[in-house]
Amino acid sequence: MSFERIGRYEIDLDAFRTIDQKNWVPYLAIYRVTTGAFQNACVFPRQRVVTSSVFDTRERALEEGRSYAVRKIVGGKF
Repeated sequence: MSFERIGRYEIDLDAFRTIDQKNWVPYLAIYRVTTGAFQNACVFPRQRVVTSSVFDTRERALEEGRSYAVRKIVGGKF
């Protein structure tokens, strides 16, 4: 699991193996960072992203999850 800050958002990014243990899939949650708040507001609940693909490596799955997060944030989807 890794946390990254992109502008006023924080992404929680992880990748898990598929049930057959051969491939990886990315999971993502996005939080809006608020000044002085005890807990940031979840704007995109943790879920699998890039559902049409699986990836050979964990790093590739994380890269695709990060790209998905950037597209959502830049697109102003919240």
